[in-house]
Amino acid sequence: MPRMLYYLLLLAVVAPVLSLTGGPKMETAIFIFSALSLIPLAALIGHATEELEYYVGPVAGGLLNATFGNAPELIIGIFALSNGLIPVVKASITGSIISNALLVLGGSLALGGWRWGRQFFSYRNAGQYAAMMVLAVAGLLIPYIASTTIPDKARMQSLSISVSLILLVVYMLYL
Repeated sequence: MPRMLYYLLLLAVVAPVLSLTGGPKMETAIFIFSALSLIPLAALIGHATEELEYYVGPVAGGLLNATFGNAPELIIGIFALSNGLIPVVKASITGSIISNALLVLGGSLALGGWRWGRQFFSYRNAGQYAAMMVLAVAGLLIPYIASTTIPDKARMQSLSISVSLILLVVYMLYL
C-alpha cells in the first residue's frame, strides 16, 4: 500500500474531534472521515496477519487473515448492535456476503482467467463452498420468512438467535 494512504490515519483523529466540536450538524463529514480512516487500518491488519502467518504457518495464518480481515466489519457491527441498529447490522452482513461471494470471487476469476487463461479448481472445495453458501442463504431466509408468519417479537428474536448460533457452530466446524 502506498505510504500516502497512511496519512488517512489522521482522519481517525479528526472524526472524533468533529464529533465533539461540531455535533449533529457535522454527521456527514464525521462519517466520511471515519470511513476513509478505515482504509489504512484494514491494510495494517492485513499486513500484520501476513507477518504472523510467517511464524504460525499457513493454516493458522489463513484463519487469522479470515478473522482479522473482517475486523472493521465486526467492530462496526458491534457498535451498531450496541446502539440498537439491528437493520444496519443485517444490511451489513447481507452486503458482506454478496460482496465476498460475487464481487471478490468474480473479480478473482475474471482477472485469473485474463492473466493465465484456463483455470482449475477443486471440485471438493467447490462443493463445500456451495454448501456454505446454501447455509448462509438459509440463515438469512429462515428468519425473514418466519417474521411474516410469527407475530410474537420474543419468539422471532429467539429464532433469529438460534439460527445465528447454528451458523456460527457450522462455520467453526468448517474451519
